[in-house]
Amino acid sequence: VGLNPKQQEDLNFAILEYLQKQKFEQSAQAFAQEASVDFQGYLKTSTTPPSLLKDVLERKWTSIARLKKQVMDLERNCKQLKESNDQFQGDIAALQKALANGGGAELAHLTSNKSGKGDDDGSSQLKASGDAIPREPEKLKMTGHRSKVTKVIFHPKFNQVASSSEDGSIKLWDYETGECEQSLREHTGMVNYINFHPTGNFLASCSKDMTIKLWRLTSDQ
Repeated sequence: VGLNPKQQEDLNFAILEYLQKQKFEQSAQAFAQEASVDFQGYLKTSTTPPSLLKDVLERKWTSIARLKKQVMDLERNCKQLKESNDQFQGDIAALQKALANGGGAELAHLTSNKSGKGDDDGSSQLKASGDAIPREPEKLKMTGHRSKVTKVIFHPKFNQVASSSEDGSIKLWDYETGECEQSLREHTGMVNYINFHPTGNFLASCSKDMTIKLWRLTSDQ
C-alpha cells in the first residue's frame, strides 16, 4: 500500500528533520533537493503543533519497537492461557466420564490428584498465566491540574493525550515524556467533556460555564 501525497510529505519532512538533527549536512541538503522538501515552508503551513514536529522519526521508531514487544508479550500470554484452557477442558471431560461411569474409584482418583499438593490442578496454571499479563506500575505520572480530572483522551494521530479538569483548564501532554505541551484556560467553570476531531487538528470542549469551545491545536484558540 503506497503513501498518499500528504503522508509522503510528512515522511520526507521527518527524514530531513532527523538528518539535520544528526548534522548530516550533505545528506540533508541532497535529500531536500532530490525530494523537494521545503523545510521552513512545511513548518509554516503544517497544522501539527510545532512541539510534535520534533524528533518525529525517532519517536515513531521507538513506538514501533515498543508495540512489537507488547504484541510478542500478548502472544505469549495468549498461548499460556490456551494451554491452561485445554488443561481445564481435559479435566472437565475426565470428570464427566467418571460421573457417567458412576464415580467410584475413578472419581476419587481424579479428585485426589487435583487436591494433592504436588500436583497442579490447572487453575494455578491459569492464575499464573493471568499474572503474566502486564500489570506494571504506571509508566508516567502527569501532574498539573489543580482539581479533579474529568476526562482523558488520546490524540488520534500523535503521541499526545488531552485532559480536562474541574479547575477549568485543558492540558495537552506528550505521553512518551509526560511533559505538558500546552494549557488551555479560556473556560471559567469546570470542563465536563473534551473530544478530538478525527483529523486531530481540533479539540472541542464543553464546560459548566455553559459554553462550548472549539480549539485549533496550532494555537491557543
